[in-house]
Amino acid sequence: MQETDKKYNVFIAMDGSEIESQCFKYHVDILNTDKNTYILLKKNCLYSLEDFEHSLNIPEKQLVLNYENIFELLEKPKRLIMKFGIFKKSKKEILKITGFKDSELFKEKHIENTFFPKTDDNLLRELECPICSEYMLPPIYMCATGHGICSFCRNNITSCPTCRSKITDNRSFILENLISKINFPCRNREAGCKFVGASDNIKAHQKNCSFRISCMLCDWEGALYDFHIHLLTDHQRHILEQNVYHTANFFDTFIGFLYVYNQVFCAIFRPSNLKCPTELSLSVSITHISMDTENPNFKYELKFNPASCNNNSICFSNIPCIGISCKDFKIENLGNLDCGILIPYNLLKIYTNEEKYGYKIFIKKM
Repeated sequence: MQETDKKYNVFIAMDGSEIESQCFKYHVDILNTDKNTYILLKKNCLYSLEDFEHSLNIPEKQLVLNYENIFELLEKPKRLIMKFGIFKKSKKEILKITGFKDSELFKEKHIENTFFPKTDDNLLRELECPICSEYMLPPIYMCATGHGICSFCRNNITSCPTCRSKITDNRSFILENLISKINFPCRNREAGCKFVGASDNIKAHQKNCSFRISCMLCDWEGALYDFHIHLLTDHQRHILEQNVYHTANFFDTFIGFLYVYNQVFCAIFRPSNLKCPTELSLSVSITHISMDTENPNFKYELKFNPASCNNNSICFSNIPCIGISCKDFKIENLGNLDCGILIPYNLLKIYTNEEKYGYKIFIKKM
């Protein structure tokens, strides 16, 4: 990322061929943590490292972040958080790019088109909200000039990002009538949802989408795709960093989240057998929020050491991260999963200081 004249030029490349890099896309989330507002910017492809130096001189291959515009849109924030996400394109898009003909892929494609209506991607691009880049669904509001804004973003801004004119209470009924005749993909499509439907059907589906998740720390509900942004803005105390030591109290339950490999993991530390001092222990479980709950794709290493500085430590390695679906992601369900470890307090206190302990988590692929 390069800074030039109050602009940041973002360029993301991958170690692969030009064709392989076209099968991925990325976005940049820019968050104002004071106002709980954010801007989502997208780029539809990556580029190959094979042509890295040449690509740096081509503006069209870069995502330009204008600091002054972002500063105004996010209401002059004191601090910004920037997060990058890289995603593989859909199988349908990859087939178009690569020309790869595989009978199983075409079979899956046929099944999807049998159950779900088709979408007009060119038309849908024209219906993206200029702020969040999601498709606008009724009610759709307008600025004084006539540019459309989705109802969610209207509550977070006061001026139009396109022309800087004032956002009004006027609705675009012509655009809403047009949208009622168009099929939309679910907004959780990046997480893997394949549902497609008309505007009324898509709104009803998104309320109960299996890729929708409820936060166990508050009343927030939303797409798995947005969950990490919610944690960053509302629950920073519960964010854990990979392979970094954190401190906790033995007799307190703590719920933490890690964002690794573009995936969300939930770690729960809680004391067990408090009424029986001889069997007092610490229960630790780390789960992967995933739609594939049958086959663990990740494992973790958990290391304890005292809160003070010395060399004593104890390490638990190669423990599978059990998958749990968005729908089942509830505190009571996590307690029933056959996963995690139970560490006797008498063993743990050798490596800790009284009621506090230091720990770090390292997650890696199987």
